[in-house]
Amino acid sequence: MSITSEKRNLQDIVELKKSCIIISNSFELDREILKNAYKNENLRIYSQEELKIEDSSEIIREAHISTTEPKLIAIFANSYNQFSQNALLKTLEEIPKNIIFMLFITSKNKLIKTIFSRLAHFDLRTKESIKPIELDLERLNIPMVYEYISKIEKENLSIQQGREILAQILQNIANNNITSCDLDKFDLALKALNARQSVHLALLPLLLSLTRR
Repeated sequence: MSITSEKRNLQDIVELKKSCIIISNSFELDREILKNAYKNENLRIYSQEELKIEDSSEIIREAHISTTEPKLIAIFANSYNQFSQNALLKTLEEIPKNIIFMLFITSKNKLIKTIFSRLAHFDLRTKESIKPIELDLERLNIPMVYEYISKIEKENLSIQQGREILAQILQNIANNNITSCDLDKFDLALKALNARQSVHLALLPLLLSLTRR
């Protein structure tokens, strides 16, 4: 299967009725487009922060339920673990009749190369400027940190939103030429987010370290 990175509108891609990979940073909008394009009985949407082996097993069972009309199985995940991808691989190599797969990812490195070699892919990402963080990092103190942490704890942010805040902090540091910061704390914060730790707990050590410059 040849691979393409040609930019197209998602609605156009849906009309192709072909299995593919979609690289996107607008999952919520994409889901709404699919819901408008397919009847409920012909659409299955799986949305996970991380796609796991049990999710793949459920998806494979759904793919092997016979259907006389095209049925779209759309998978939205910020990450796909190795076991879930290996489980899906055989089904993606021999997709059952009338089944269309769409795998939605946020970047190319989210999927193993063997899956990319089986399906066409389309990069629909839009460039977005990083919003400034709601903190003055040059004058940051402990009370400011705890006020901010308390605020984001109440908002119950997603892991992706936590990563976006981390990007905001890095951008702020670069913009203000702040050089006396512990970069190891960024790595620890990212690892904590990837381990699905609550956003406020993952970011707290990093923000506290920035008060001690």
